[in-house]
Amino acid sequence: MQHIGDLSEILETTEPTKVASGFIFTEGPLWHPDDFWYFVDIRQNKLLRLVIGSDPELVRETKGGNGNTFDLEGRLINCEGLARRVTQTNQDGSVETIASSFQGGRLARPNDAICHSNGDIYFTDPDQRVAFHEREIPGRDGIDGKWIGSGVYRLSADGELSLVVQCEYPNGLAFSPDEKRLYVANTRTCKFIHVISSMPIAFAGAPVSIFWHYGARQQAAPSATSSKGLGEVAHDVCTWRCRRRLASARGSDYEYGTGVRGVALQPGRCFAVLVH
Repeated sequence: MQHIGDLSEILETTEPTKVASGFIFTEGPLWHPDDFWYFVDIRQNKLLRLVIGSDPELVRETKGGNGNTFDLEGRLINCEGLARRVTQTNQDGSVETIASSFQGGRLARPNDAICHSNGDIYFTDPDQRVAFHEREIPGRDGIDGKWIGSGVYRLSADGELSLVVQCEYPNGLAFSPDEKRLYVANTRTCKFIHVISSMPIAFAGAPVSIFWHYGARQQAAPSATSSKGLGEVAHDVCTWRCRRRLASARGSDYEYGTGVRGVALQPGRCFAVLVH
């Protein structure tokens, strides 16, 4: 069994190299097949583009831009938490909102997104960083007898928005290689990676189980993370493993370990954004 922290199976080298600095709070790394990276600086409300070996370029200003992904047409999807919306950057550079409300209430703080091969966009929307009096989901009647505002949503290819599941603080998310499971990181009180089975689904109350517990002292990595399908490894499982590897490399869990905010993969390389 593979030992936690060993990334040699998917990377050419496991030695970290700093490729850019001077940011405040980086997030949302995303690799483009033309061999450049998108990422955001949340605190400065900037979406950036980086070619390794060159200085980062400003793509556009955001409103709390966070997680990024591509849709099937190659358009950039960005979760803009402060604007309480999910946006789409078109090929001509124009930006449009593709999701901002559900059942009459504004979204709380969209965090991360991923695209299914059928064109559906799944995104997380935690509400704990929104003041109680500013939370609009759910309404007074709740949702199926529950008054939990944080959830995972599906925006179908035809534009219909539906709630997939509710959980405490949904953060990063990723599909299994066969797309039959959706992994969702819960990153507040309960530090779990949930797995939602029976995909695709589009209803609240979907079957959910715990795939990984961040606090568990286990020596072997979960078998589902050993897939060689680059870009198909569960995002936050890989983040956790890179966190352990970087911490080991520097001997300081504080400087590198607790500061790893996101990881994106390309063939042979891993791009991680960190916060000191």
